[in-house]
Amino acid sequence: MRNVRKFFFSMLLFMIFIEPVFSQTFIDSIVVTSPCMLGCIYHSTYSSCRHSFGLFYPDSVELIDNDGLYTPYADTFLLDSYPAGTHLIFYMNIVPGIGPCDYFTRLDTSAEYCRIYELDENHWELAWEDWSDHSYDDIVFEVFCADVCTPASAIILCGPCGGITGCFDQEVSFIIADSTGAAIDTSRMWFTIEIHHSSGEADTIDISPPSDSLRFDYISLAGDSLLVALQNIIYESGDSVALSLDSLYNEHNCITIFH
Repeated sequence: MRNVRKFFFSMLLFMIFIEPVFSQTFIDSIVVTSPCMLGCIYHSTYSSCRHSFGLFYPDSVELIDNDGLYTPYADTFLLDSYPAGTHLIFYMNIVPGIGPCDYFTRLDTSAEYCRIYELDENHWELAWEDWSDHSYDDIVFEVFCADVCTPASAIILCGPCGGITGCFDQEVSFIIADSTGAAIDTSRMWFTIEIHHSSGEADTIDISPPSDSLRFDYISLAGDSLLVALQNIIYESGDSVALSLDSLYNEHNCITIFH
């Protein structure tokens, strides 16, 4: 489940009309050490194979399908809350593709094809090998304890939301605030822009810091409220645009889930 809030606006008229460093300990399996809701962040893939990824046990949950519609550091998935002692098994499926790719399933219990690193309490990295080059970087996921706390708020200021604009480089602004007074973690604020052209084609732009397309203006000295502007993006005449706020954390690792 992605942490997503979508906003829409249409582009008409005269328009030419987006990695933390941890100490690593290699382990054999993932066991929850204290109750918490778990989250996953996709990191990277360097393979030409097509993968799907998910939780195999104790629940069966597909997080990514083999269409590869995911973006490093921009896709955050929430699992369920699990009690201490729960043994979690994740899987990676390979489907036929370019080069040596053949269909098979890798489980994180297979040390030959998966390396599990314990980064901290209830915090792991899973690195899979898809065929035989032993790079262990073909699909990498970070699994962490996602504390769901008092939610922050995100209010769109201009777009215009659901309306029409004549600006080919329309700026979209948000006011984002944490009601507990905790600073917003701007390094983990990720957006997706889907641009649907009048021709029927579509483009997707992923934006995360640092980026010339993001501007942060702090409203409070504590950093718990700020204005975020998506800028320097050029649209075409007739474009219809959907904005997704895909990730919003505060400094205490609390994630806000928008519905």
